[in-house]
Amino acid sequence: EEGGARIVTVTADGPAAKAGLLDGDLVVAADGMEIKSSSALTDLLADKAPGDKLKVTVLRGKDKKDFEIVLGTRAATDTLRPDLRFEVEPIDGGYRIVDVKAGSSADKAGLKHDDVIDSFDGAPVRSRFAISQVLQRRKVGDKTKIAVTRGSEKMTVEFTLESDPAARPYGGGDLGGNASNAQRQGPDGFQTGGVFKSTDGGESWVRVNSINPRPFYFSVVRVDPTDDNVLYVHGVSMARSVDGGRTFSAAGINGGVHSDQHAMWINPKDSRHMVLGTDGGFYVTYDKAARWDHMNHAAALGQFYHVAVDSQRSYRVYGGLQDNGTWGGPSQTARYPGSMGRAYGAKTTPHMFIITPDGKVAYNGAIDSIQSNKVDDIPKATNYVTAGLASLKAGKAPDPAATVPYGCDVKY
Repeated sequence: EEGGARIVTVTADGPAAKAGLLDGDLVVAADGMEIKSSSALTDLLADKAPGDKLKVTVLRGKDKKDFEIVLGTRAATDTLRPDLRFEVEPIDGGYRIVDVKAGSSADKAGLKHDDVIDSFDGAPVRSRFAISQVLQRRKVGDKTKIAVTRGSEKMTVEFTLESDPAARPYGGGDLGGNASNAQRQGPDGFQTGGVFKSTDGGESWVRVNSINPRPFYFSVVRVDPTDDNVLYVHGVSMARSVDGGRTFSAAGINGGVHSDQHAMWINPKDSRHMVLGTDGGFYVTYDKAARWDHMNHAAALGQFYHVAVDSQRSYRVYGGLQDNGTWGGPSQTARYPGSMGRAYGAKTTPHMFIITPDGKVAYNGAIDSIQSNKVDDIPKATNYVTAGLASLKAGKAPDPAATVPYGCDVKY
């Protein structure tokens, strides 16, 4: 959260617990550096290794406390994550329930398709992330309450959190599939994807692990050409297996690497030498991912979702850059080398922007309102754009939570 990194859950007997940290502590400094967000703390930890010591300062209520943590490795776990057993989709001012799974606890408790969510576990629901935060603090078997509006009727429904029978292993953070759960998922587990192996040229396949981070975006697996027990799976962070895919870990192989990996070359003569392609460019390692060098000299790389120009004389050029801001600057300059990088300014949120007739960027952003590759979400995205234009015509700034779909190739 803004102003620090809030600790949601402290693992029992883990390094943080042994140091004395508690659920709810707000980390405001680490190793003498001010921590303003959870991502800042994650970036700091990327260069650390198990056994390193980390000094942190936290706010506990109004008190400021200092702790020293001896970092460890993430423990493998077979714990299933709780699942609501229904989906949600955004509407004006909130979210509604869709696709309640037949026979689930939510179904038996009486939740219905089109119920509008007023609150979940006592808190308003303004994003899918708010729901995820509640689920991170809960476990399978816990009871929870959800307040909904059905037509003109308001009601509160209590139901038991369940696991998805297929376990939906893909996700962020802890890389589903660290501990192999391919067998534990049952006969239909393969429906959620994962890592499959063939020993007969593709005639038959055996599922060896459920790891499947954001499959529509990544789905990249690479095998060490000198040792087929060593596998790499790409995602927001890279994961590696050294036991033929039975288990995966992200420990010690992502230091200094930009998130979102999409391509990898492994030297067939020396697998310590690899080249990695990410949203931040190319990286090279000569020690099997223990250390990476950023090849920022190799090319000027950027992923623009859209570019546009305004209507000013000596027009300006704008672009929404993948995960790296919305940029705008002059189309020409009297400087001999041309427009330099410092001539361009950036907003912090990428992908989308609105250019008004007088050439001002009135709004830019990419809000996590829609994260789906389903064709039937396209009309919803169109509705969001229409709502944004209506706000502008009324002289109001568009409401990000209500008007902007995530990652759509759209400009107003």
